[in-house]
Amino acid sequence: FSTTVAWVAETLGLPGIDYSTALRSRDKALMRRVLDQAGVLVPPFRVYENLRPADVDSFDEIPFPAVVKPVDNMGARGVRRVGSRSELDSALRAATKESRSGRVICESFIPGREYSIDAISYDGTVHPCGLADRHITFPPYFVEIGHTIPSALSVPRKECLERGFISAVHALGIDPGAAKGDVFLVPRGDAPQWLISRAAEGRIEQRNAEDLVVVGEVAARLSGGYMSGWTYPLSRGFEPTRAALRIAVGRDPGPIVETRSRFSAERGIVSIPGRIDRFDGVDTYGDEVDTLFLTRSPGQPVALPTSNVEKCGNIIVTGDSFVEACEKADRLRHRIGVRLAPANHETELFLFSVERPILTVWDGDPAHAGPNLPTRSRELEDRAARKLDALLNAGAAGSSTFDRPDGANARVRDREDEQESPDETGPLMPIIDELRREYAEAEGADGSGRDIRAATRFHCLDCFLRRSQKLGQFEVDAELATATLFLAIERGGIQALDYLIDTISEDRGWEKLFDRIRLIRRC
Repeated sequence: FSTTVAWVAETLGLPGIDYSTALRSRDKALMRRVLDQAGVLVPPFRVYENLRPADVDSFDEIPFPAVVKPVDNMGARGVRRVGSRSELDSALRAATKESRSGRVICESFIPGREYSIDAISYDGTVHPCGLADRHITFPPYFVEIGHTIPSALSVPRKECLERGFISAVHALGIDPGAAKGDVFLVPRGDAPQWLISRAAEGRIEQRNAEDLVVVGEVAARLSGGYMSGWTYPLSRGFEPTRAALRIAVGRDPGPIVETRSRFSAERGIVSIPGRIDRFDGVDTYGDEVDTLFLTRSPGQPVALPTSNVEKCGNIIVTGDSFVEACEKADRLRHRIGVRLAPANHETELFLFSVERPILTVWDGDPAHAGPNLPTRSRELEDRAARKLDALLNAGAAGSSTFDRPDGANARVRDREDEQESPDETGPLMPIIDELRREYAEAEGADGSGRDIRAATRFHCLDCFLRRSQKLGQFEVDAELATATLFLAIERGGIQALDYLIDTISEDRGWEKLFDRIRLIRRC
């Protein structure tokens, strides 16, 4: 809304930036052009309008990998990384759908770490209010799964980032008002050739710098995503929104002084595709969590996020150190279980389709997903898919019957959740034993094949034994059930396992599930 606010303020003679400043701070193509002309380091870019190159003064060749994004949207909607020209057309079409004007920008990918800065600009001076580490995940998309503030960067590097950001704010003319920037710090040794060349052209304070500061974008507003309103005040005590509101009514921003020294971390709660049945663990936090937002409700559809607006919720915590805040946020985030409604086509399409999901191998941790996943995990998924196809084509179903034994003795382990341990003699042991053999064989007896997913796999097996007591008596082909669980664990982790147990229980057995999987694999 920054352009609307600026137009109204300018028309009525109210305090704030003028409309032209707001426009070039909102339109990414105008912004790139202004910053480039001012000597601020930005990536090479090209503008497309209705899928055709639109600007004669933009770059003819864009070094790949590149990023495609709408010029006039936010929250990472329509933003996607492309590795080569062959991927460009589909990315342009997707981004164009998210653009009100039909204009899209394609720019070279910036390889460094990304940071967020909020600032108050007043009377010719830009006052940075906070620098946060952004945690970007889900390639080829750019989803911020969370941020941590203040940044773990050293003081010289923080100052380097702030100087680059301040140069961009001045170049855009944001004064008086608020500014929010996404900036990248790229060590010179890791910089691609286009970045080295542009820095050598005399960009602002970059010619001989050890670390290169590249401006992603600058908006004439404070940040969304809980930084300006929650994590920064929780960690530093100062409220940027208060200063911005004072400016908006014609007063000075007041003292910009930090009164607290804490670390604050925000993390998103995400889900595989489906429809939410309920949230587990929401009421078990006590005062460990500073703030918990649930942005979805039971009954609503949910998808694995490709932008910042598709999460199920956000959790905010504080700590005495950067590491403590991060570990606490990640631990508490994993306590919340997004339980999906059973027998859902979208969930089963994600777990069992022949064409892999864009983000395969998911266990609730975005660091464990994406194209850079270890080769071992991809091999396991391929192996499970081939076995599942062979069994489905052979028509395997209902060849073995397992009955739950009465009076099975349950042992209590020293577990954090104090749940009963699985019944090691129960009806599902043939399936569990087969899964264990599969994993042991695939990962190597000496552990050499284990990757970041190994702990999650065996946690899934333990979870399956504990939770499957509710299944009661059922008929199932053990080999087919093993392949089904194998693929679901690889693609959906604990959440997929919960979905399968709920579906089998409420759908009255495995056979209906196998029939739906058979249709999905054939399609």
